[in-house]
Amino acid sequence: MKLLKNIKKNYFIKLIEDLIEKKNYSQLSQEIINFKKKYPDIYFSIFPQYIDKLIQNLHYENFMNKNLIWLNSYDVSDLDIITQFLNYYLNYLNKKNFMFVNFNDEISSILKKYEFQDEKFLLAHLLELNEFIQFEISQKDCEVNFIKTNQAFYEHSASNKFFLYNNITSCYFYIIRNPINAFIKTLKDDPPFANSRKMFNYNQESNLKIYDNIEIEDGSQSWNVNVKSWTNENVKNTFNGLIIKYEDFISNSLEVFANIVTHLNQVGYELEINYDLINQFINENKKIFVEKIIDHDISKKKLKILKREFGDLAQKYGYF
Repeated sequence: MKLLKNIKKNYFIKLIEDLIEKKNYSQLSQEIINFKKKYPDIYFSIFPQYIDKLIQNLHYENFMNKNLIWLNSYDVSDLDIITQFLNYYLNYLNKKNFMFVNFNDEISSILKKYEFQDEKFLLAHLLELNEFIQFEISQKDCEVNFIKTNQAFYEHSASNKFFLYNNITSCYFYIIRNPINAFIKTLKDDPPFANSRKMFNYNQESNLKIYDNIEIEDGSQSWNVNVKSWTNENVKNTFNGLIIKYEDFISNSLEVFANIVTHLNQVGYELEINYDLINQFINENKKIFVEKIIDHDISKKKLKILKREFGDLAQKYGYF
């Protein structure tokens, strides 16, 4: 049995390497589909090491489906407004071939599909399997995958790995929110204070969350690290990022939503900018454009700490 499995492994390795060398991407795609249906365990044990190379090399862009659009924020719930708008706008324009997914839900689903053996999926595992996971998401039968996440962007120079890749990502949106609001909101979480502490000092063990029986590490890091990682000019320019202040959804809705549509157009997703439709969405969903005012009546001591920890970055975006 083991001998037969090794024969199949060696066959798959040779097949992949031959097709990559010949740049026969259409056959490579088909062979991968066939192999992972028949032998998913062998596929999972071998292909991640090849997708690492394919996803980073622009020579192989014809092999990739460049259909990932990321919706990012330190707090995933802050993505609700942009998600509702995109869903409304695209459906109204009869753009049906898209879906919204949560990154950690997708990680859990993929790990379960390929019988991942560890009980915990930590950032070390993400470094190892991120490219494979994103490739698997991109293989969904739809034109665009909108992926919601609070994962901080990373660049791991030692292994030459990044969180995003141009071969597979079209663009991203990052929603930044006043850290005072973000902090006070965490005080209402269950359990209390755990997420508020995370805003200042990230701790791996306290940030494991269960997704379908698999503990996945929350990769949001601290507020400063998360915001800096996505608002970095090089990251923005390299991966077509658009930074949006959450408060502008409330105070400047029409312009913000028009900018979102424009940004999608700039990366090749052809959409008309319909101001009447945008206004229609705003008028039909007024309750979500009422800022959830969070009581700022916090102690001077806590406010001083917030300004000390987040002041420089917060001031850049007009907070404090």
